[in-house]
Amino acid sequence: MRRITFNGKELRMVVFDFDGVLYDGDSHSVEVAEKLGIGEMVKKNLRDLREGRISFEEAIINSAAQWKGIGVEETLKLMRELKLRTGAEKTVQKLREAGYITVLISCGGSNTALQAIRERLGLDYVYSNSAEVIDGKFTGRLTAPPVDAKKKAKIFLEIAREAGVHPSECVVIGNDEMDIPMFMAAGCSIAVNPSEALKKHAKIVLNLKDMREILPHLILED
Repeated sequence: MRRITFNGKELRMVVFDFDGVLYDGDSHSVEVAEKLGIGEMVKKNLRDLREGRISFEEAIINSAAQWKGIGVEETLKLMRELKLRTGAEKTVQKLREAGYITVLISCGGSNTALQAIRERLGLDYVYSNSAEVIDGKFTGRLTAPPVDAKKKAKIFLEIAREAGVHPSECVVIGNDEMDIPMFMAAGCSIAVNPSEALKKHAKIVLNLKDMREILPHLILED
């Protein structure tokens, strides 16, 4: 089992988006929030964003505020129980066995909560919004600007540099326009059940239910 060569470069790092990719749904935060009793607030914030009443930055700041007073351990427990896309665990396991560095970069949720996903899947790097935590609870504030599409690409390039991997040796897997800057920076890009806007920037387009369907595009079986 070995990594594929794409455009003359052996791929070495795989970068995943979370919502709509490893998580089979629009927003994992809504699912977790409903179990914590703040689901309606979180869903309204998401509707306001999609219907253009607030900006993306405002939506992330509002979302952080809605988690004020929620315990980190309670949130991590729910994240550990979160149902991921079919085949997600096996996919990451296979990629790691093939020697890939595995990364998750998300615009949604918090870096703190997504550490549960990092542990579940054995990911090398995870990055999302920086939610402030004091005394084991979310304060409702961010400690850094929200992660938007451009920042996702910047984080991707920073992680690649830290890992000693050239962007041309990376594959990015995403599903919507928030992933376009990362797609443009990477050597290979796979659009999973994508928006029309993202399709135009993808090297590979897959409509799938099982995450393992990406493996033939990334691994050669000996």
